[in-house]
Amino acid sequence: MLFQSEDRWYRIEIDRDLFDLVVIRRWGGRKNKIHGERSQVVSSLAEATALANTYSKKRLKRGYVEINTNGSDHDNRR
Repeated sequence: MLFQSEDRWYRIEIDRDLFDLVVIRRWGGRKNKIHGERSQVVSSLAEATALANTYSKKRLKRGYVEINTNGSDHDNRR
């Protein structure tokens, strides 16, 4: 999931590292090169999905817009 505000972007991914299932959050500025990343190990896909949904809701509450990675924007504020 990719989210953007006027000045920032935020990405949430569910992936598997060598041993575990992880939720990866990446963020940064759209006009600068400042960015960060945090990974959290989870025990199941259900837990990963719930965590990703929680982070997604927080981004939307803070004014971010979810960007459809298929090429068109999806504005959740409508």
